[in-house]
Amino acid sequence: MSHGNRIGRADRRGILSREVTELRDQLEAARSAPEPKLRQQAKTPDSLVDQWDEMTPAQKKRLVSTVFTEITMHDRALATATPHPDWALYVEEAIASANCGQRGNRTPTAKGG
Repeated sequence: MSHGNRIGRADRRGILSREVTELRDQLEAARSAPEPKLRQQAKTPDSLVDQWDEMTPAQKKRLVSTVFTEITMHDRALATATPHPDWALYVEEAIASANCGQRGNRTPTAKGG
């Protein structure tokens, strides 16, 4: 029975690997596409979030590096994130949208908020 379980895991990893590859291809296509790029980018994070828990750390790192050039963590929390230029507008809009939906959230300013 454990042999079949290993095969099941291997099949699942193969499926996830193909899906991650397909998502990376979509991300790369979104980078090179003209106008509809932002719309395609908007769909991609939902797909990534749906599969995030199933991804290996290496897969997560590859996907995050597709959107961000640099990420800084402090005490296991996100401190800063610099998006690739092609993703900057989408990331800015996503942050603005998230900030609008949170009560009592203070948006940092140049003086530290």
